Amino acid sequence: MELNPRAHRVLSTLIQIYIRTGEPVSSGAVVKTAMPHLSAATVRNILAELDELGYVTQPHTSAGRIPTDQGYRLYVDSLLKGKRRSVAGLQRIARSYPQGKTAGEVTCLLRETSKILSQASHYVGLVMGPRVSNVSYNHMEFIRISQSQVLVILVSKSGIVHTRTIDAAGELSQDELTELTACVNEELCGITLEELRKRVVRKLKADVRVYRELLNKVFVFNEVSEADVVESQVYLDGTANILSYPDIAHDLDRMKRIFQALERQSTLVQLLDRSMHSEGVLVFIGSENPLRMLEDCSLVTANYKCNNRVIGTLGVIGPKRMDYSRVIPIVDYTSKLLSRSINC
Repeated sequence: MELNPRAHRVLSTLIQIYIRTGEPVSSGAVVKTAMPHLSAATVRNILAELDELGYVTQPHTSAGRIPTDQGYRLYVDSLLKGKRRSVAGLQRIARSYPQGKTAGEVTCLLRETSKILSQASHYVGLVMGPRVSNVSYNHMEFIRISQSQVLVILVSKSGIVHTRTIDAAGELSQDELTELTACVNEELCGITLEELRKRVVRKLKADVRVYRELLNKVFVFNEVSEADVVESQVYLDGTANILSYPDIAHDLDRMKRIFQALERQSTLVQLLDRSMHSEGVLVFIGSENPLRMLEDCSLVTANYKCNNRVIGTLGVIGPKRMDYSRVIPIVDYTSKLLSRSINC
C-alpha cells in the first residue's frame, strides 16, 4: 500500500527523531518537531495506521514508536530517489583525499579511503580492493611449487601483486611453464584477464590440451571462493566506533557477532560483492543483509571505477539507526573521488 504524502512525512519525521535520540517517538514529538499544524490525536491515528502496515512498531504499550526495517527501507528509498542534500564536510574530504597516487601506492590509497570513510561517517569504513578479473595487468608468472601445484603471480599496471595457487598435474615442467609465461606476457600489456583469455586461447594451438586446462583454472573468477578472498583484499577502518553505538554496545552478544563478521575477509567480500553489478548507492538495511551476524546493522555501498569499468566497491557499516541522509552522500562522493584517483 502506497502512503499518502502526510503519512509519509509523519514516518520520515519519526525516523529522523529516532535516529537523533534513539528513544521511542511519541505523536507529540512528531507534532513539535515538524507538524505543528496537526493535532497530536491526528498524528496518533497516522502512527497507528503505520504500525498496522508494518512501518513502525511499539516496543511497549505505553511507549512511543520506533521504525521497522520496512519503515527504514521506505525512508531510504525516498532519500535515494530525491535530490541529495548538501552535507557538511564533503569539501573537507576532498581536501584531505590523497592525490596523484602512482604504481605501487594503490594499496595505500585504498587503506586511506577506508579511514576517510570512517572519519567522515563516524561508522566503519571499508573498501574492497580491485577484483583480479577487473584489473589490467602487465605481467604474469607461472611457477611450479610442487608436483601437483602451480603458483600464478599477477602484477597489475598499478603495481598490485596477486597470487593464486592452482591444482595442476605434473605434466608441465618448469621449462614448459616458462614458455607459457613468455607466450602470455607477449599478449599482456595493460589488458584484463578476460581480454587476455580470449587472445591466448586463439593463439595457443588447439591440441595443447594441458595448456588450455591450466589457463582455464587461471581464468575462472565467476564465484566467490577462498582464493577470491585473498585476491579481493578488504581494507577496514573504524571498528572501534561500534563501541559507541548505544543500540549495540549494551548487548554483548550482538557486539560479539558484529566483530566476528568484520574479522572475516570472506564475509566482507560477500557483502561488498553484491554491489559490483549495480550503479549508484545501494543500502542494505538490517534483515536485508545476507548474513545474520550483521542483521543489526546497515550497509551503504557504491562502486568505484577505472577507465569507466567497475573494479571494486566501498562502503560504510553502521547501526540501523545511522544517519542515512548524511552517510549516503559521503559514500557516493568518496566513490567518485576514488574513481578519479585510482590508477589500475
